Amino acid sequence: MSEFKRVTPDFTVAAQLGADDIARAAAEGYTTIIVNRALAQALVGSHTPDEIIALAQKAGYDLSGARGALETLAPKA
Repeated sequence: MSEFKRVTPDFTVAAQLGADDIARAAAEGYTTIIVNRALAQALVGSHTPDEIIALAQKAGYDLSGARGALETLAPKA
């Protein structure tokens, strides 16, 4: 089980979450979980922001709201 570490009253971080951690987070009142792996793909240039958004969409996730962050992290030509 991952340890939840409170950074501010409304921001907490943790290592890789498992299914039990997700259930515990919901039980503790967390409503949003941000997975930084999609952001890491942009940072290292593995995929362009458009590719990341399209791949996520194929998997049923809408990352269009993260476009700005993805573009900020993407390597500049």
